[in-house]
Amino acid sequence: MPSYTPRKVCPPNLTAGAKSSHRSPRKQSRVLTWPVATVFGFIAQPETHIFLKPTVTRLAAKEYGFDFRYRPRPSWKTYSSLLEFAQEIGDEIRELRPRDLIDIQSFIWVLGSDEYE
Repeated sequence: MPSYTPRKVCPPNLTAGAKSSHRSPRKQSRVLTWPVATVFGFIAQPETHIFLKPTVTRLAAKEYGFDFRYRPRPSWKTYSSLLEFAQEIGDEIRELRPRDLIDIQSFIWVLGSDEYE
């Protein structure tokens, strides 16, 4: 199986979710978060979309030496930076033959999570 090469595509739920989440029934609820904005695209099309857990991803990027352009509010700028990070990791671990962004996100999780220290 060929190694994974991500495509740079804005997930539909990122823009649609950002537009509709302000209508949340509770003003204090945190509906527009990175996990909510990215999880459905990631599940539906893991060859195209990646899941963003902010804390773990920021720690992984720092550990890896990648300049991750993170902002708390979901935006294309942050998501495209995450895709660049995924591409860099995919290139680096090509010999491991990652199948999709699930494999790349798993690598990010291990790198950035304190569970694996």
